[in-house]
Amino acid sequence: MWTSYMSNSLAVCMNKYALQIIEDPNIRKVHELALQVSEHNVKQIARIFQEIRFPVPDGFNENDVNLNAPRLFTDHYHLFYLHVLTIHGLSGYSLALTVSESPQVRQFNIDAYTLTVDLYNKTLELMQNLGIYDHFPQIPTPDTFEYAEKQSYLAGWIGEQRPLNVMEITSIYANLRKSIMLKTLAIGFSQTAESQEVRAHMARTIDLAAKHIELWSGVLHDDYLDSAVTYDTHVTDSQIAPFSDKLMMVHGGFLIAAAMTYYGTGMATGMRRDLAPHYAACIARDAKVAEDGMNILIKNHWYEQPPQAANRKALSKPD
Repeated sequence: MWTSYMSNSLAVCMNKYALQIIEDPNIRKVHELALQVSEHNVKQIARIFQEIRFPVPDGFNENDVNLNAPRLFTDHYHLFYLHVLTIHGLSGYSLALTVSESPQVRQFNIDAYTLTVDLYNKTLELMQNLGIYDHFPQIPTPDTFEYAEKQSYLAGWIGEQRPLNVMEITSIYANLRKSIMLKTLAIGFSQTAESQEVRAHMARTIDLAAKHIELWSGVLHDDYLDSAVTYDTHVTDSQIAPFSDKLMMVHGGFLIAAAMTYYGTGMATGMRRDLAPHYAACIARDAKVAEDGMNILIKNHWYEQPPQAANRKALSKPD
């Protein structure tokens, strides 16, 4: 619930700004729905916290968004961004449901998941209608089922190497899309952040995402599969920040942390031996940049720490 409050209060800021500059009426409509959903979720979580006398997080508010800032991203990127964020939301709410015990918390996660499914469908269908949705790579339809017959099915570095299977393609392509979204977001953040330290961190994030885009695009190309379209040119030349440095740092950190989770899933489902080292290297690079980001957040008193267990060792020490 704490994490959901933080992410939804951030989403309120992102969607309020988007609605100030989006011109396409259909893209505006889906962002209006996204704002309604995030505002509703924030209110519901705050109500639950207040009922159980749990402190409501500070989160993000009007101080973290400049609604008078000029356009930073194109309408199409805002739609792509929103679509990817609905995927993060679906993953988060489904996981939160499985670790919830309170009836009202379970119901919140069910309702939030249902609302996010609707938003996911609407963003997907609108991207398809606009002709900007990148389909997953296609494979020939097999004539029948098959069983693996050789240990070379697992091979990846030397010897006979099989093509990627559908699970591997799906994971690689889904992660590739998320890296593309992150890179474009970081480009916009890097040119609008007030702090030079934040700008430098966003430049590192751009390099990180670019390295992963190149890596996974290459893996797909090796099997003559399409990679995803990038959005680098969907950033304007504005240097006026729509968002606070705090929001930009927290948002970037969240996306990098989520990427590590998805890479872990990809490592578990990938059966070719060459894929696991790639995933491990991506996680290691993400962890380094994420740690640097955390240091900046803590240094600037921007990191609102989650509730934690009592420090029994400190409590047991004599005054």
